[in-house]
Amino acid sequence: MSANNLDIYDPIEQYKNKFKDEFTNSATKYFDELVEKSKVDVSANKQISQKITKLEEKLEQENKLIKKKKNIKIFLIVLLVIFLVGIILTLWYVILSWSHISNTIKIPVIIGTILVSFLEIFLLFWIFKKINPKLKELKIAVEKTHNKQEEQIEIAYQQLENLNNSFNLNIPQVLLQKLLPIFSLDSYLTKNKQQELNVKNLSKFESVVFAQTGDIYGNPFLIYEKKIHEMSEKIYTGSLTVSWTETERDSNGKTRMVTKYETLTASVIKPFPNYYNDSALIYKTPAAPKLSFSRSPQNIGGLSERQIEKEISKLEKKNIKAVNKNETFNMISSNPKFEVAFGSTDRNNEKDFRLIFDKTSQNQMIKLLSDTEVGFGDNFHMEKKGEIVKLVFDNFNNDILDDDPYVYITYDIEEMRKTFINHLNEYFHHFYFLFAPILSINLFRELKSNDYIYGKIKNTDELSSWQVEEILNKFNPDLLNHPDSITENILKSELVNSEKDFEIHKVTSIGFEGINQIDYIPRTARNGSVHMVPVPWVEYLPVEKTSNVYLKKSEKIQRAKLLENGKLNDNWNEFLEKQNTDIFDSILKQNILSFVEINPLQDEDEAFLRKKI
Repeated sequence: MSANNLDIYDPIEQYKNKFKDEFTNSATKYFDELVEKSKVDVSANKQISQKITKLEEKLEQENKLIKKKKNIKIFLIVLLVIFLVGIILTLWYVILSWSHISNTIKIPVIIGTILVSFLEIFLLFWIFKKINPKLKELKIAVEKTHNKQEEQIEIAYQQLENLNNSFNLNIPQVLLQKLLPIFSLDSYLTKNKQQELNVKNLSKFESVVFAQTGDIYGNPFLIYEKKIHEMSEKIYTGSLTVSWTETERDSNGKTRMVTKYETLTASVIKPFPNYYNDSALIYKTPAAPKLSFSRSPQNIGGLSERQIEKEISKLEKKNIKAVNKNETFNMISSNPKFEVAFGSTDRNNEKDFRLIFDKTSQNQMIKLLSDTEVGFGDNFHMEKKGEIVKLVFDNFNNDILDDDPYVYITYDIEEMRKTFINHLNEYFHHFYFLFAPILSINLFRELKSNDYIYGKIKNTDELSSWQVEEILNKFNPDLLNHPDSITENILKSELVNSEKDFEIHKVTSIGFEGINQIDYIPRTARNGSVHMVPVPWVEYLPVEKTSNVYLKKSEKIQRAKLLENGKLNDNWNEFLEKQNTDIFDSILKQNILSFVEINPLQDEDEAFLRKKI
């Protein structure tokens, strides 16, 4: 670990020239060490993978041949239909006009009909005796090739079984903290950390889908994404085609009856359950605790120098008005480009604002916001209220921050290596630039909380409601959601029992079932008649399902240990079998194993959960 990595003073340049390559090298080294420890025969796996690739190519060729033969068959069937229709029409014409047709026409027509009939027979013969057998043969060949490929894939997975099972869930976090020890990431979110960040429990209309807490420079942070439900409205439209007869006169003055048509439409507005996600980074800092301000993206990276000058001119005019009205905004005249780039004119204390944004921090922020190649550029909203800083990013993606190793588990070691390194690099890039705005401000890096300095933070293992909800949202929805629910669901938990090593939560899944309804709306046609237009719509009624979820906490609960052929694995398999489930239907979050109660736990089962592993 380099001592230089204890501080990040130039986020863009240090990432580009140092951290990016160092992290890639660290990820590569970590993967190679896992390969060595798992004793994988790399050469044998490469050979199997090459066989699988060749079988894949063979499958592709065979499927192309099947498609080609099917197209020929379709073409011949179309010809058959055309010829058959031609024969029928010809015979019909000849029969109706037999007495009026001369022999010079009859004979060629009869001969032509006979020839086309023979052609029909030939085409039928070709389809049933040539094409169909060939298609059957090709389908059998495809099935054989597919089965052979599946066999080879199974062998390849067996070759890499030890390696696949050796991936723990916290690999990205371990490598991040090793490279940048200024970060300290929590295994899970506790009640204490939630209280320290002044984060309240969510309402019954919200549920956490991602949460990562930790400390940077001794100050706590929380990255989260939550699902929010709210009732909105949806417009449903229906239609009805009506007809009536009218009397008209034609060009000769004669009357005639004409049928008129019109399509009537109607709409209704009904309640509709809407769901959307909200994400943010929450950071607590003792820097300028009375300062409040906000900013939104200004897109300075997309502005020309001339456009920047125009924006500066606008701010100067705004500054004059603010001074005349005795408002708090006072433009930093020594660096107007920063004012344009950052775009925060609602700060409540100019002295504190300049304390945070000294000259170095101003320039680092300009560099960060102007960048369009290395990081995210100007894509974040920032709000500071007291000690809490909230950052909202336009491109936040919790999938990239997910530590589930199934992202890169596969049967091909070379493909696995590539996916592993790419995923970890994406994780590092995304995580790093979420914090880039904070790292660009000197005072945020220099000041640590008093609780951290004097050790007043009490660490407990009791899970916060946020952490429990994140775990719940990782379960297979079928295990928790009401079977009649056709919408997304909000999962809420209530602590039933908490002990040192495990917790029991009653989980309520709230969704909506859909009842098909029809409203009839009167509409008037052009002829004055009134018709009831049917408008189908869906009535959404709330449905709930409650379940018990158990969460076992232990430093020894790690993915690699649960999947190894050891005592812990056997004990957990036996326990989960009693629940008619297995390790793959459970949720593993760092050092927490969670499962849904399917069968009521017996006394010995709860004793097992209480047992320290």
